Amino acid sequence: TNIMEGVTSLGNMLRPIYYQPSLMWSIREEFEFVKNYANIMNYRYGEEVRFVYEVEEQLLQCQTLRFMLQPLVENALVHGKSSKGMIIVSAKESDGDIVMAVFDTRGGMKPGAAEEVNRKIQLDAVERNSKGIGLYNVNKRIRLHFGDRYGLSVESDGETTRVSMVIPMLKDEGVVQNS
Repeated sequence: TNIMEGVTSLGNMLRPIYYQPSLMWSIREEFEFVKNYANIMNYRYGEEVRFVYEVEEQLLQCQTLRFMLQPLVENALVHGKSSKGMIIVSAKESDGDIVMAVFDTRGGMKPGAAEEVNRKIQLDAVERNSKGIGLYNVNKRIRLHFGDRYGLSVESDGETTRVSMVIPMLKDEGVVQNS
């Protein structure tokens, strides 16, 4: 039943929070966390959003900071203009780094809005009541941990929105492979 699947997904989300204190985990674990979150949100919103996951196989064992994709997926769910559509969550190699992205087909941003979000997430501090604090926090965590060359960017063409996260390729926790 949906209730049982929802409770199982919630349990799967909470388990690593309590039993794995590490800052990092594998991209496989990050995607599993996001899949559980998406299952719960689909039960909540009536399964109108289709989620697609695209991860290059060789990246599944690479390391990432924990809980980086969920705020991006949450943003897509909250800010998507249509209740129906598709959200694609992906991870691919690009120039020796990893690009993880959340691509939302349910309506883009107004002209200039993506540029404004990109400007805000680069600030040293953000107002407490400001929108985009989740993106700001994710970007800040990436930059603090990996350096200013890494972080988030937002693009929108008015129809779709893509939030991309660039991180270094880490095969073992904390070891940069291509620097």
